[in-house]
Amino acid sequence: MQPTKKRKKPEKLSIFTEVDAKRTPRIVHRKLGRERNWGEQWPGTSLIFLDPRMRSYRYLDTLIHEMLHLFFPELNERTVTLLATKMSKEIWRRRYRRLDK
Repeated sequence: MQPTKKRKKPEKLSIFTEVDAKRTPRIVHRKLGRERNWGEQWPGTSLIFLDPRMRSYRYLDTLIHEMLHLFFPELNERTVTLLATKMSKEIWRRRYRRLDK
C-alpha cells in the first residue's frame, strides 16, 4: 500500500493581513496572445494587464485574480485562483454583467 499524499490546505487569510491600500491598480488593456495569459500583474508595480477580448465572466474572474496578486503578493497561485473563482461566482450569481468593452 502506497502512502497517501496530503493535500496542502489553502492559506487562511486573516482580517489582519496587511494590505497596501495606497496601491491603486492601473489597468491596461492589451492583447496577451504571445504571453498565453488572460491577465498579468507585474510584481512590484500596480500594473495589471488584461486581454480586452475576454467575455464578461472571464474578465471578472481575471480582474479579481490579478487584483488579489496585487494586494496579497504572499499568496500562492492555487490560493489566488480559488479565492478569485469563489468571489467571481458569487458576484456573477448576483447578476453582475460587463456591459461595455
